[in-house]
Amino acid sequence: MIWKWSGPLKGGITQSLINKYLVDPYSFVVYYGLGLEEPRTLEPNLIWGNVFHKVLETFLPEQKCFQEFSVDDWHRVMHIIDEELKYYPEADSCCKHSIWHMCHYYNDSYKVSEELTTEIEFQIPHDTGTNKVSLMGKVDVQLAVSKKIIDHKCKGFHDRASLRQEISKDLQMRVYTHATGYYDVIYDIIKIPDTQKIKPPRGTYERASSYVADLYTGKDWGDFPVARKTFAWLDQLSKRFEPEETLIYFKRTINPIIDSICELFEYCSGDGFDIENPDHYNRVFFEKPVRHFDAGTTAKYKPDLYEHRTGKLSLSDLKPVDKIFKELSNNVE
Repeated sequence: MIWKWSGPLKGGITQSLINKYLVDPYSFVVYYGLGLEEPRTLEPNLIWGNVFHKVLETFLPEQKCFQEFSVDDWHRVMHIIDEELKYYPEADSCCKHSIWHMCHYYNDSYKVSEELTTEIEFQIPHDTGTNKVSLMGKVDVQLAVSKKIIDHKCKGFHDRASLRQEISKDLQMRVYTHATGYYDVIYDIIKIPDTQKIKPPRGTYERASSYVADLYTGKDWGDFPVARKTFAWLDQLSKRFEPEETLIYFKRTINPIIDSICELFEYCSGDGFDIENPDHYNRVFFEKPVRHFDAGTTAKYKPDLYEHRTGKLSLSDLKPVDKIFKELSNNVE
């Protein structure tokens, strides 16, 4: 099989690639090998997060904080939101108003004492001891003087206690701190108000702008309004990832996973490999169960290629992947 992906050394390994492999080797090969994915509509949280990222990417390098913006500045923010939403015609009408309001409460004071750069892509050589590969990625924000990196995550759900318990095992941050040499991280969580399942009811004829304004500045209702309960919606956790601990994490977790990916790449690169031949499935290449009982999991979850793997779509029904690493620019891929 000839892979769509150029492989671990030339094509590079990102944290999103690792995550897809951990979900399921079969889905990994369909995406990175055959270059196919299911047709799907983007989730509202993903659209919200992508647009909010664009706003931060645009305005964080400016010297002024959001709290110091003029009326004209806020018009510029809305213009960027409107331009970015042109890529997402399926976006809910509340989305742009919510992002605009959230910027008013977002804490970007970390940029006051020094300049920063956004969307910094990296590609470095890495040796697991068994395989030589390239590690790639994109850092949201980098502070050169204080040697910090900042990673933004826009989510529909956020558990502060779990974040603080699990952050030291965060694969993405371990890769990014190792690649940049910056071991101090601000982990930036923005919870999305307007996509919450439980939120204040919207009036039958209420305009989106008015409804979102109420979510941010209206009456008390659970964790609403956002303006008076920002602690529930904005969480910036500062964490230092010690180099020695990162080295151990690579040896125990990341390097063995990378070696497994390299083995899978070599196995499926054989001329006789056939993804539809059940005799070609083994300990290296296999399909994880779509459904299995886990007493500790209560949330509903649909894995990659759910429609295909449950028999609704065949391989021929899948669409070609436009770009393997959607998060990176063409000159890195």
